[in-house]
Amino acid sequence: MSDLLIKYMFPSAISLLVFYALFAMTLRNETFFGWNRMFLVMSMVVSFILPWIHLSLPVPLPSSELITYTLSFTSQEVVVTADAPEKFSFLSFFAMGRQFLFYAYLAGVIFFTLRMLAGLCRILYLIYQYGIVRHQDTKVVFMYNNIPHFSFFNLVFINRNFLETAQDEALILIHEKEHLRQRHFIDLILLELLIVFQWFNPAAWLYRHSLKRIHEYQADRAVVSRGHEMTAYMCLIFNQVSGFRPDVFINKFNFFTLKKRIIMMSKSKSSEWAKSRILLAVPIVALLLLGFGFRANSQENNMTVNVMLETPDNTTNMTVNVMMDNVGAGETTVMVDINPDGSIGLIQSLAISDTTKTNIPATNEEVFVIVDAPPTYPGGDDARLEFLRSNINYPPAAKEKGIQGTVYIGFVVEKDGTVNDVKVMRGIHKLLDDEALRVTKLMPKWTPGRQKGEIVRVSYNMPIKFTIPAKTETTAAPTTNEEVFVIVDAPPTYPGGDEARLEFLKSNIQYPQEAKEKGIQGMVYVGFIVEKDGTVNDVKLLRGVDKLIDDEALRVVKLMPKWTPGRQKGEIVRVSYNMPIKFTLSTETENE
Repeated sequence: MSDLLIKYMFPSAISLLVFYALFAMTLRNETFFGWNRMFLVMSMVVSFILPWIHLSLPVPLPSSELITYTLSFTSQEVVVTADAPEKFSFLSFFAMGRQFLFYAYLAGVIFFTLRMLAGLCRILYLIYQYGIVRHQDTKVVFMYNNIPHFSFFNLVFINRNFLETAQDEALILIHEKEHLRQRHFIDLILLELLIVFQWFNPAAWLYRHSLKRIHEYQADRAVVSRGHEMTAYMCLIFNQVSGFRPDVFINKFNFFTLKKRIIMMSKSKSSEWAKSRILLAVPIVALLLLGFGFRANSQENNMTVNVMLETPDNTTNMTVNVMMDNVGAGETTVMVDINPDGSIGLIQSLAISDTTKTNIPATNEEVFVIVDAPPTYPGGDDARLEFLRSNINYPPAAKEKGIQGTVYIGFVVEKDGTVNDVKVMRGIHKLLDDEALRVTKLMPKWTPGRQKGEIVRVSYNMPIKFTIPAKTETTAAPTTNEEVFVIVDAPPTYPGGDEARLEFLKSNIQYPQEAKEKGIQGMVYVGFIVEKDGTVNDVKLLRGVDKLIDDEALRVVKLMPKWTPGRQKGEIVRVSYNMPIKFTLSTETENE
């Protein structure tokens, strides 16, 4: 839910601020009140719609034949270190800050919702107390208290304690009936909802103030245009006594911005050309769309590939549609295929646009591997990592025996968000496997995934790395003791981009002849650190297959030139990077 606040409420707040700034600079002092009212209402609605709009931006792709990739849908790895000292975690602090902002926002929503309902109840009590009568073809509630005149939906509330003459009542009735004729109550409903959801935004309160003021301008014009003397009318609105005001869902007859109302009644009509200023909203909308709406994911970005979906149990071939954009943590990773002839497929993180499914025997309902909207942990991925770090206990027996490594846990996020079918996809030792299973089963309900707008069951993999600090060596590069980051704001990048990295690997990796003759193949995982100066350091084998292909993978990775280093909070930092390389043999080679 905190993601909803960041992705939609804040962009809406920015849009409201931009639109109101345009109104204040160009339209606020003009006398075409109907146009001003339309601009404020429409911009208010558009501000809530814009963050939900995603437009396509074509990105050219290189032409490609049918290529074989290996698909692995895995979440960000969490590292559990035995006897790790307690230290400040920026990620946990950031996650707590996000949660605090969300709960503060929610508290404001609840408060202003209750405030709105309380005002509505007060108005309903006035109707119950004084009743409704038909007066000059209008439903009127005549009050005898200290509440000023106002209108509410299709009702006019007139306080006869404030009336001195029949002429005063006639002017008041004309004024309030204009509110009814213009259906100002629709604007008022939108304004109150705006305050509920954007209470933190100064623009929301400015919208409320300006739109209610325009309502008064329109009602004032209706009175003056019927031939009533302006001086007498000005005296009437000046002599009204303020008292209790329900303040929601109503247009009040009082000295609301009295000076400004008198100025606008006396002001000459604005020229027609001034209306053209409203067209300035068009480039504003375009700029906001550029900021919030463009995603490089059009149909032109898609290409069809043959995907091998690997699980510990089997390998499934399928054809899906992949896109070259939306790359990020937690998304699908496509591994490299190296053939005996030296050809290499792309090593690329890709988002899958088509539906890829698998079935879990526990139920008859299909379980999706890739969906339009993946399931999310409550509070986001930072909160998930913090939950795991806080709850996982490194088994003492495992520490004594020096057992460490990465446990891969798989589970299904059900339609109601519960975590089901938790199992070890690839384990290290029963001690670590059982601890990883125990904590995974403790996780709260997730926000379920969606495919084509429908809630579906989604398969999810989660790596948990158990490490024991070495007594005589460190996992950091030997040249420095500075912290190595796993997640950063700006990840390190290969010089020339990912295509250049692919070309480098394609040009340098050679399938060892002896490995081909022995039929050795599989996935090699290489880890390294991108230092602050961009050098690739501390290259090591995370998980190997055979020394022949392991050494080849390490050799080529060590040849890589300097990268553009990663950044965290604007500062250059050391970043840990993992690179999977899959060596495969063609059928012809295996039969030789």
